[in-house]
Amino acid sequence: VAEGPTDMSWILLDTGSGERTILWQKGAMIRKGDRIDIHAIFDHDVVVLDMADEPLRRFLTDLPAHTRPDVRLLGPITYIVDNGEPDAVEVAFRFDTITGTRAQYYELLDVGSEGELIEVTQHRMSGSQLRCAVVTLGADGCLWITEEDHGYVEGFRVETRDTIGAGDAFTAGLAWGMARRLPWPETCRFANAVGALSTRDIGAQTALPTLAEVEELLATAP
Repeated sequence: VAEGPTDMSWILLDTGSGERTILWQKGAMIRKGDRIDIHAIFDHDVVVLDMADEPLRRFLTDLPAHTRPDVRLLGPITYIVDNGEPDAVEVAFRFDTITGTRAQYYELLDVGSEGELIEVTQHRMSGSQLRCAVVTLGADGCLWITEEDHGYVEGFRVETRDTIGAGDAFTAGLAWGMARRLPWPETCRFANAVGALSTRDIGAQTALPTLAEVEELLATAP
């Protein structure tokens, strides 16, 4: 958007406690009505859809069911939850896979325990597009939930300096595992490794790992 500023964030990190303060300058963001190459977006096996604009998300998550049912959608639920959308659950369950923190799932599904989270998610999966919900648990790894099963995958212990961007790195790991059509425990273990390694340095991009680094961690960690 030529006339708009770039979306930017300044992140103040207390290296002692790990507490973060984020100062956000909202800039240009894609919205429904913008010119979008729909064919280019959905010309892939796995597509990550993550945007703040509620109407655009609703439009894009509705398209594959009618035009490209072979495309699998992966969606972080952060914006869906933060926006407080009235049909947030219905939109979230249009994705093939969703991911978010335990607190975000509690708010989305109006539950107060992991047991309820699993039960409600599996119940709502029946008749929906959603095939797997992945719940991030920080250093403890993650929880994956399908309609018939669920499981915990332990995290990796690394020397952490900054967790900014770890969730995005984790999502990238999920996309990689989905593209390779790995079983969910293997996909989540790969994503845990990517997320863990991304915390080794200050900043969201500085410590993003290479594939070789992820494979080395997977091979050497217990």
